[in-house]
Amino acid sequence: MIGLVIFKLQHIFPQFILVYILLHVGSSSIPCLEPYCECSSQRKEATCTNLTFIPRLPDYVKNVYFKGNKFTNVTRHFMLNVTKTEIRHISLVDNSIEHFSRDTLYDLKWLRNFEISAEPKVYDLDVRSAFFKLKRDSITIVRFEDNNWKILPPDLFFGQTNITEASFSGNKAQRNAFVVFAPLQKLRLLNMSRNSLTTFDLQGQCTLKIADLSKNYIDEFQNFCCGTCNRYCCQSHGCKSKSPNLRVLDLGSNSLSILESSYFYCLPSLEILILNSNRFVSINDNAFVVLPSLQKLYIEKNQQITTIGPAAFNISTLRLLSLAYNNFRFDSKLNIHNFDPNSIFKYFLNLEVLNLGYNFLSSDSDTSILIFKHLPNLITLNLENMRLNKLPSGIFSKMVSLESLNLQGNIIRYWPDGTFDKFINLKFLNLQKNQIQLLNKTSIKSEVLQRLLQFDLSNNPLMCTCDLMWFRNWIKKNNTSLLSNYPQGYKCAFPENLQDTLLEEYNPTEVICTPWNPLLTMTLVLSTSGFFILVLMFSVYKCHTNIRNYLYLFRLHRLQKDGYLQLDNRQDFAFHAFVVYCNADREWVHASFVKRIEREGIKLCIHHRNFDVGVPISENVDKYMKESWKVVIIMSNDFAESEWCQWECECVQERRRHHGKDACVLIMLRTIDANHMTSSIKTLLQSTPYLRFKEGVGEEIFWQAIIDALRKPLSVPPMAI
Repeated sequence: MIGLVIFKLQHIFPQFILVYILLHVGSSSIPCLEPYCECSSQRKEATCTNLTFIPRLPDYVKNVYFKGNKFTNVTRHFMLNVTKTEIRHISLVDNSIEHFSRDTLYDLKWLRNFEISAEPKVYDLDVRSAFFKLKRDSITIVRFEDNNWKILPPDLFFGQTNITEASFSGNKAQRNAFVVFAPLQKLRLLNMSRNSLTTFDLQGQCTLKIADLSKNYIDEFQNFCCGTCNRYCCQSHGCKSKSPNLRVLDLGSNSLSILESSYFYCLPSLEILILNSNRFVSINDNAFVVLPSLQKLYIEKNQQITTIGPAAFNISTLRLLSLAYNNFRFDSKLNIHNFDPNSIFKYFLNLEVLNLGYNFLSSDSDTSILIFKHLPNLITLNLENMRLNKLPSGIFSKMVSLESLNLQGNIIRYWPDGTFDKFINLKFLNLQKNQIQLLNKTSIKSEVLQRLLQFDLSNNPLMCTCDLMWFRNWIKKNNTSLLSNYPQGYKCAFPENLQDTLLEEYNPTEVICTPWNPLLTMTLVLSTSGFFILVLMFSVYKCHTNIRNYLYLFRLHRLQKDGYLQLDNRQDFAFHAFVVYCNADREWVHASFVKRIEREGIKLCIHHRNFDVGVPISENVDKYMKESWKVVIIMSNDFAESEWCQWECECVQERRRHHGKDACVLIMLRTIDANHMTSSIKTLLQSTPYLRFKEGVGEEIFWQAIIDALRKPLSVPPMAI
């Protein structure tokens, strides 16, 4: 027992001595507490970690960051050492705080910025009470992130009306959370991302310039207009708007489904609008026409968009538009009723940046020319992964101001001569990861290459023959610094004996590349043809039985092609998969499964979203299951108890008998015990492999397996030929 006491004293006593020294030595002689703290006299800051107490800091420190410490009980006395100097910024992040005393901030006279984040055990009311002890109107920036606060006290900022920046990202705040910001008449930046908001109401934020409301569950817009003058309206703008100075509004990763101009009334100063990762199915005409100052618009990762109105982008002030990752078909032949190539971009008088990456652009020249003909002032164009197999003639003929062109990740093999000749301002050209085999002096003229600052032709299957000799010589004569990923990204794919050889190691000579004599070619062709005719005649005589078998297989292939043995393709269906689940599992299905799967470009049929209103459920199920390529069954005890789910399970069995086991994807969300197991579910589980969901380690493997299963082609169903 005595030995144990001595052992503990040996470990605790040095820390007591250290605390005593830090409390009693004059501040002018206090060094930075290394290695626990890193101090910078230039930045006037200190960052401390792995401590159980707050040390004295050098006089020059004005900003202090405590992260990854063990501050169990934070009180006024605990903070005593940071009151010795003029500390203006305190950040407490992930310090395992279990109790935050209401008098903690009492002695911090110079405090201007305060953060307490990643502290889920800190009570919001204690922070509010601690704020009451501060000097009135002394705080300008606050950050309370990842604390799991569900309800924000309405009087949290009582007496602190000078706050200009407030961040509550990563909490669980809901609709009434915006009441707390009403007194902050100088607020310029508000971050409410990663919460549980279903709507929002920026009440009387006359000075607010930036609002980040991304990654919530917002499914409706607020009304930014004021009917009468009250405390929520800004008198300086005639009581017409609640947020007249708002410059940036981020509503990405929410549940918005409709875009109409009425949603954006009374936002005269809005310059940047972000609407990524929502649930829009269309962009209606004049949706943004009421935003007179809008300059940048982001509508990315909305893969349910099928229609863009001819006047959807009727806004001449726009300088940047990004429609990337929407999987939209810019094809006037296959999508003629869903967008008009002649008018979709005709109103962009000042557009400088256009990002259409990860959509589909038709290689038809008429469509492409119509789409881009109204963009003479465009400076940057991104057509990455647009599935272009060629560059149509004249596609860029009107873009005389273009400086940057990104065509990465397409399947381009060639383009008409002179395609890039009119680009007198072009500085950046990216042709990486296409199917380009040859580049000669007519493909891109030397004058065009000389004007470039960066040229990327890497990761193309180059054909290292004499036809590539011009490009190889050009590289030798010019500075290779403008070639991105050179030399590692430039390898020969053909011929076979040079495969994976670096282009810089391919050195053909003039002798090797001397043109072949046509007479020799003719002689060789005739001789070879005669030899092959003799070989063919001999083979027919000797192998007539095998030839008959090959003819039989050919006829079988023709029968399949003509529809007698037809396999379903994904393009034949409106949806990738029909999702069968019980209402008890709805939260997981909507919040986790649907969001994660549809982010990969897989379109799901969900009954609450896609079923026809007023039509019986059985008819809806029958209709939409036929319009879905595959069926996903999410099973649990609640699923086994549901009669509707049992009926749908019978429908799935019929689907499996006709289309094979690959038409069904089974997910065991929660194990079905023996009391709830039915014969139909048991049969389905025994005949079809299933995936089991488990949070944590292995979860990413589960999601990847689901995505692979949904994209896997259907196998041949069991039937006789």
